[in-house]
Amino acid sequence: MDTKIFVFIMDEGFSSKQNKEYTLEELNILSEQGIIEKYSLEIFFDRINRGVSDSLYNSKVLFRHESPVDIICIACGNKNIICQTGVNPNMQSTADALVHSPEGSFKSGFCDICNRDVPLTDVLKTKKDIIEKYNQYKQSNYGEPISALCFITYCDDLYAQTVNIKLSLDVKEEDDDDYFYYCRDIEELKNLCTKTTEEFVLTQVDSFY
Repeated sequence: MDTKIFVFIMDEGFSSKQNKEYTLEELNILSEQGIIEKYSLEIFFDRINRGVSDSLYNSKVLFRHESPVDIICIACGNKNIICQTGVNPNMQSTADALVHSPEGSFKSGFCDICNRDVPLTDVLKTKKDIIEKYNQYKQSNYGEPISALCFITYCDDLYAQTVNIKLSLDVKEEDDDDYFYYCRDIEELKNLCTKTTEEFVLTQVDSFY
């Protein structure tokens, strides 16, 4: 579960106009929109070694690191959690050994803030899954989805439920009962994957409609 380093290439004019410090998630969004370029650190240096560096002219190069997991306690959002897992004693490092952990071992654990066993969720993995399914829907249906069938878990009693979330703030009285929650857009939907002021955490999107 090693940390990955990514390189983002941004036009200097665009960077100066925006005049802000970008987070990894914001850079990923700009990359998905085709506004900036994104490479792994290895591919970036390979391009430099091969002389493929045209995009670096009048450009700003940003480095960001990304952990492959971001697992939190659903009840409180805490990351200080302990999971029961298997370890391969023949591996030279702990990180390599934990790759061989049993399936589902990170679904629950002990939270030292809540002082109890709690369900867990991988925020980064869920967000990536949302983007993949969202893009698949747009490619297959040539348009924006109206809603998403989601799995949520309540933060207080940890009850899990399947709900429909509308990807619009357009509330109509005749279909209000069909939707559990209203999001402004796909980015607001992704924000529900972590602990917020809402009483629940989104743990999975099954499909878009």
